[in-house]
Amino acid sequence: MASEIRTVGRHTLVYGVGVVASKMVSFIMLPVYTRFLTTADYGVLELLGTTIDIIGMIGGIGLAAGVFKYYAEITGKAERRELISTATLGSSGLSILIASLGLIASPVLTRMLFGNTLSPLYFRLFFLIYFFQNIGNLSLIFVQAEERSRLFVTLNVAKLFVTLTLTIWLVVSLRWGIRGVLVANLCATAAFSTGLAVYTFRHVGFRFSREKFIRLSRFGAPLALWTIGSFILTFSDRYFLNHYAGASAVGVYSLAYKFSFLLSAFAVAPFSQIWEPRRFVIANQPDAAEIYRRMFVYLNLTLFVGSIVIALFVKDFLTVLVAPAFVPAYGVVPLLLVTTIIQQWTWYSNIGLYLKNATHLYGVSAVIGVIAALALNMLLIPRYGMFGAAWATVGAYVIRFIPVYIFSQAKYHVTYSWGKVGELALIFAGVLLVRHFADGLPLAISLGISLTVLAIVGALVFWRLLDTDERAFIRAVIRRPLSFRALPVAQDVT
Repeated sequence: MASEIRTVGRHTLVYGVGVVASKMVSFIMLPVYTRFLTTADYGVLELLGTTIDIIGMIGGIGLAAGVFKYYAEITGKAERRELISTATLGSSGLSILIASLGLIASPVLTRMLFGNTLSPLYFRLFFLIYFFQNIGNLSLIFVQAEERSRLFVTLNVAKLFVTLTLTIWLVVSLRWGIRGVLVANLCATAAFSTGLAVYTFRHVGFRFSREKFIRLSRFGAPLALWTIGSFILTFSDRYFLNHYAGASAVGVYSLAYKFSFLLSAFAVAPFSQIWEPRRFVIANQPDAAEIYRRMFVYLNLTLFVGSIVIALFVKDFLTVLVAPAFVPAYGVVPLLLVTTIIQQWTWYSNIGLYLKNATHLYGVSAVIGVIAALALNMLLIPRYGMFGAAWATVGAYVIRFIPVYIFSQAKYHVTYSWGKVGELALIFAGVLLVRHFADGLPLAISLGISLTVLAIVGALVFWRLLDTDERAFIRAVIRRPLSFRALPVAQDVT
């Protein structure tokens, strides 16, 4: 067990470097986006991207979803290479079809979503981005499956740097607006995805197995339904907001959502990059259920501490960094942080459905969540605007989590430490209460209160929620963050 935790931890730190770099780029770009784009422009970008993502997921049939599972089950190198090649070639073919249809249908999609106010060029650029991005993502799966975390991070950081440079040039210097954002993204994505595809096929060759393609499709189809459902849960509220409050409201709400995505990126993304392929390897070990239980506690510690940091500083951050029209976004951030926490519970606890090939139950849960999301959006958004959208998302995620947890536990039982999770939730609620009373105070005083509360929370978590071995483990990580080989590993989590 100790070796598994060291392996996961070591790769998580490497992936974390990439996440930090990517989010630094995202927040460097916030002043650009909020000063050189209007709230309506920001909302248009969000709606365009969401529409393309949904179309892509419908056509993608979840091919990538089963790669890690079957990659862990296969032992021969030649067969593993054939699996990666099959998934990449199959996904490439589907991407070409979808992108071609999208380029033709762009005028119709533009009229449906925006009337006659926008050019179809924007949708066409997005479909081209989708095509290259899909190829790149499948190629990166090969890098992930090989656990080459440093290469993965290097490639993504390089792409981000190129995208940042091009965006600043096109949006700030040439004043291309939305078109500049899209062209920069397209150029960077096309270049890096092409390079990644060449790298992948040089290593795995051009091999297509009809049997493996069918196997991946059957396993992934219900997961494609799940992914579509997740996007509906997360993004359908934008369309309701656009209808009832306009693109400007979508722009402000989308900025608020960036902090929810920030939590997911920092607290989950580095961990999931290694955990997603590794958890299927762990499943073959006798102490697998104990490892799953323990890592769930560590995941929640990161989620709640990250939520507390964001909730404490988000208003002051927006006040300093963005245009005044975007500052009201801070109000819905705490609710959106809750949606991320529940979403990650769902993702983590689905292990039983994957291990027992019961992904059809995932599809059932997705349908339940979608129905709840659409009903709550229709009920709450017309009356409460973006706050209604946030509450609708929280409710839909809770409704979807329950059946996933029940189904998965029935297939593969893990005794999760919900007591500690409950204590973390109470601490988070207390922080939100304090932060509410600090709103409206001068910036210096507000920051002082937030820093004081953060110090208290840190001490409380460290001394109240961690046992002696876990505290020793964290001290060792702080002393030697880049080496997990000789670190002490906590022995128990209650």
